[in-house]
Amino acid sequence: MASSGQQSVTERRLRPIYDAIDNMQFKKAVQLCDKVLKKQTGLQAGKALKALALSRQQRIEEATAIIDELVAEKPDDDGTLQAMTLYFRDQGQLEMVSEVYEAAVKKKPKNEELLTHLFMAYVRTESYKKQQQTALALHKVVPSNPYYSWAVMSIVMQAKQDPKMGKEMYLPLAEKMLDKFAKEGRMTALAEARLYVMVLEMVDKPERILRVLNSPIGQLYIVVEEREMKVIDCLMKLSRWKDCARKYVELILRNPNQWTLYTNYLDCQIRRHFAGEGSKTDRSPIAEAKDLIRHNKSIEDAKSRGRNQAPYLAELEFIWKLREVDLQDTIELGIPLDLLVDYFKKFGHKPCCFDNTNTFVSRLLSSADTDKYLQLVEEIVVADPVDYECSDDEIPLNVSRITRHIYLFQIRRYIGKYDSLSIQDKLSLVDELKQYHMTGLKLGRLLQKTEMQYSDFYLQLAAQLLLEVYQETGNITFLWDTAIMLELGWKRSRKNAQFQLIMLKIYGELGAFEVCSELYDALEIKSMQIDTLGYITSRYMQAVGTFLFANHFYSFALKFYKNCERESSECLVQGYRNGCFFKIPEMTDFSVRLAKSFHRALVTVDQQLLLLTSNTHSVSQAQKAYSSILLSPSYEDHIKEHFSSLKDNRDFKVFEDWHSLKRYCLLIDGVVIMIHSY
Repeated sequence: MASSGQQSVTERRLRPIYDAIDNMQFKKAVQLCDKVLKKQTGLQAGKALKALALSRQQRIEEATAIIDELVAEKPDDDGTLQAMTLYFRDQGQLEMVSEVYEAAVKKKPKNEELLTHLFMAYVRTESYKKQQQTALALHKVVPSNPYYSWAVMSIVMQAKQDPKMGKEMYLPLAEKMLDKFAKEGRMTALAEARLYVMVLEMVDKPERILRVLNSPIGQLYIVVEEREMKVIDCLMKLSRWKDCARKYVELILRNPNQWTLYTNYLDCQIRRHFAGEGSKTDRSPIAEAKDLIRHNKSIEDAKSRGRNQAPYLAELEFIWKLREVDLQDTIELGIPLDLLVDYFKKFGHKPCCFDNTNTFVSRLLSSADTDKYLQLVEEIVVADPVDYECSDDEIPLNVSRITRHIYLFQIRRYIGKYDSLSIQDKLSLVDELKQYHMTGLKLGRLLQKTEMQYSDFYLQLAAQLLLEVYQETGNITFLWDTAIMLELGWKRSRKNAQFQLIMLKIYGELGAFEVCSELYDALEIKSMQIDTLGYITSRYMQAVGTFLFANHFYSFALKFYKNCERESSECLVQGYRNGCFFKIPEMTDFSVRLAKSFHRALVTVDQQLLLLTSNTHSVSQAQKAYSSILLSPSYEDHIKEHFSSLKDNRDFKVFEDWHSLKRYCLLIDGVVIMIHSY
């Protein structure tokens, strides 16, 4: 009772310290710790919390002295260890977390909570062998399915780390452990079933997977489609195309608008055809696919509204796939021109119409058919003009009309109709588009400030054409004209990211980087976008001499990468806790991709160069700073090896251009090279 009473007193004294740290009142937390330690001199939790508060005040030396003392004492109470864990995480010393928990477990080898924390400490440092040993020790203390699964997953990660040994030893071991687990009838959770299937996939045993999925274990899958897709993957590996096609049909009938199901189903039927399946008494696989598409189309045609688009696109995709393998003459299908016009009539009012049809226009239509298609689309648009003076109730109808009108300009640009225009003709087209934009603003009178204007696409296309005129003439006046035009459009549509992105490019070219920084802030680029979109501004900063902003940008970006390293380890911990084992390899790969980011490497080097040039005032200082970068004679080899393994995560597709991919592709030594103008 005395011990329990003393513990409650201690908890009551420590609670204000936790609150102060949570509220970022670190000075107050240190003062409270001193008060508690006067009353309880040897209270380890108080010392650990004081060290944590001191570290967050950047008083690292004082904090380190306290932590070193605690490490020597080898504490084993949860409060102290948790506070020390937070300290080591802040300092990036994750291996020390493992060390203090190892010492605690030696004192209490059968303490489930300490063993669990030790396992998670090994997860953070990717010590897979020690993870396995700790998980098995946990399972021995408390025979629990999750702990057994942790051990198996640790073995899987060892296999991923060393593929050669994984194939010979680790994966067979994981398979045997799960086989035993299943035979004993202990597999009762979805996480365990997923882990079993994942291991069987890694050892490439599709027949075994099918047996598992058709057993009671397969019934653990809550989402039927997830299980069915696993079955289909196995059937494809076994070349059982007929069974595979049957499964796809079942899924398509349940999900008639799931586009990927159609594309995979069509591939399956074509494979069946070449495998020689189908006899005189059976329908050919190609005919079966045609009948399914026509059946689903007839269902959609009977609807007056809310039609699914996938069946209509599937027929176009089927024609393309048959042409690719020279089977277009084996079955009578629709005429691509007629199908595309029919699709536009039904779905031209949707903004996705262009993205859904552009590739089919370029793939399936000849030059003459393309011109005919444009003519027919234009006739449809002209026959149903936009009424800009309509009442509020008629705005939705006219928004559909303006979307069709925009599609006409988009598809013209995509097929290159504007490429051959003279400078004067392009400028005339720009004026026309600007007029359409101004008139179209009347339809957006009821929109909220957070919504884009319906006619913004006109101005976006006008900006792209003006930029082309600038590239052709080199006349900087066109850059200024584009910037002014977009600024006016942006005032009316503050959430239009495309306007901001194009203006960023223009002001960067003009050297007006202060405006660039304001636009960058307005875009609210955060999290992963720092890695994928940071290149938009980073290439201009030092070139125009904005060293202060450059230093801030580099520090912010590198802080993001550092935080990602810490947070990704916590995501792995949650992956084990929640049984999301199939996500753990994905998270590990994601961490590696970020660690080897091309943008991260560029930012790191640029910051070093910036410090080298801005913080040195003499040759001797410069030499000293340069020598601090070259840490070893092998530095050059290290750099070459590092840069050769970098991953380019930059997102170039963020700029909507509507040009055909042919415009940006070059064939060099048999390799297609994408050319990005941004």
